[in-house]
Amino acid sequence: MFATFWPQIMIGPFLRREADWRIYHNLFKKRPHEIGFLKQLLIRSSAIKIPETSVKIPDIKSSKRNIIVLFEGFRDFFKPLNGWNEFILQEIRNMTRTQWLKEVDKISSLPIAIHIRLGDFRNAKKKEDFIFSGMLRTPISWFIESLEYIRRIAGFPLKTYIVSNGKQEEFKELLSLKNVFFLNNRSAIVDLLILSRAKILIGSGGSSFSAWAAFLGQMPTITYPGQSLTWFNLTNKNGFYLGELDPRLPSPLFTQQIKDIAHLLKKD
Repeated sequence: MFATFWPQIMIGPFLRREADWRIYHNLFKKRPHEIGFLKQLLIRSSAIKIPETSVKIPDIKSSKRNIIVLFEGFRDFFKPLNGWNEFILQEIRNMTRTQWLKEVDKISSLPIAIHIRLGDFRNAKKKEDFIFSGMLRTPISWFIESLEYIRRIAGFPLKTYIVSNGKQEEFKELLSLKNVFFLNNRSAIVDLLILSRAKILIGSGGSSFSAWAAFLGQMPTITYPGQSLTWFNLTNKNGFYLGELDPRLPSPLFTQQIKDIAHLLKKD
């Protein structure tokens, strides 16, 4: 693997005063088996470049020249990755700097995690927008109703952590609920790894960040009606619910899984 050059400059998060400016300069470390920048330049100068869709192993093995296999774009999203979550999660941890892993591992128990995507997401003008459009902010009222529904089924106020690129005042009603805490880490990798450890995930529809957390954690995951994460070709290998939730017309499967998880948490 070529070592990835992570640092970047993005004006949007700075202008919107997001908690995380997405610079990514100190999140990851170069691993021993990765090819560094200078050697990359040498290889790139003469290598044959082949897109991943055209790779034929016999041709690579018989080639007398270096070959670079290019992985680009989203293509089928999670479709070719489904089932590889444990391996990919471990690889992400292996490349993450120790200082951030320590922050993640400080939280030993995470019954419910909520990901509230704000920042560059816009407010819907009408309810129908959630069916036909992406990059929309999930209403805070839905997060509140969904959390209250889960807790009502569980029978007690499960501890809940919020991860968001927005400001606390934008979801202060949610923070006013009992046993709800905001994790202001200012680190995208900490946020992602913490979300992936939740027993139940309440995500933001249309957010690939929520989708990555659901993929890595393989937990029951809900999003706003019309904004299912299955759009990303995401599946749950454990048979847990992955889809939309209307707290007034909840899924029987999700409801039963809440009861099962709550029962286990009570025993612990």
